[in-house]
Amino acid sequence: MISKDYIFKKNGEDIEFVGDFNGFYENESDPWGQSGGDKRLGEYYAYSRKNIVSNLSKNNIKTALEVGSGLGYVVDYINKNSSCICEGSDISDNAINKSSVLFEKYNFYCMDIQDKDIIIPKKYDAVIVNQVLWYILEDFNIVFENILKLLNVDGYLIISQAFLDEQKYDIDIINGFGGLIQYVQNTQKQRFKLLKAEYYSDKGLLHNDGILIAQKL
Repeated sequence: MISKDYIFKKNGEDIEFVGDFNGFYENESDPWGQSGGDKRLGEYYAYSRKNIVSNLSKNNIKTALEVGSGLGYVVDYINKNSSCICEGSDISDNAINKSSVLFEKYNFYCMDIQDKDIIIPKKYDAVIVNQVLWYILEDFNIVFENILKLLNVDGYLIISQAFLDEQKYDIDIINGFGGLIQYVQNTQKQRFKLLKAEYYSDKGLLHNDGILIAQKL
């Protein structure tokens, strides 16, 4: 559950992004407690995942791709708790291999959403960028270009993310949930129409939860 220096490490007063997701998934059995077995994280995940499913249902979304699907627990949750057929993608082939064993009835793709030459397996009614925001900020514009390629006409982008009270990384690109809203409104207004931005802060949960929904123009 501890990411140690696989993902971020301290460099003096700064935080440096390492991004060794393959190493993390190779050496940790349950990265970030994705299974929900850890009580502190489990309560937050339960809220966040239920919120995603609720919004999929409200928008009558039939097919979706989760970006950053990890071990596949959210893909499984969506398929079991909604009428949406959800598939998964992750940058780590170790994560994809493990999720394909854990949940063999679903499709998982090894894919870097920041790759300019991304290979698109198919198109979806929604792309869910789930709990990976801090790892894709450096190439965020490319991320949006690839999401457009993945979406059907009038498709939905759903960004679901845990937020700390104080963000310590890449605040010059996006600073908190408000910064995410500003980014979408200011830089993606020719591509997406912002439909919903909801921030939930409950001291009983480990993290604050933000969900943003935008529709492809």
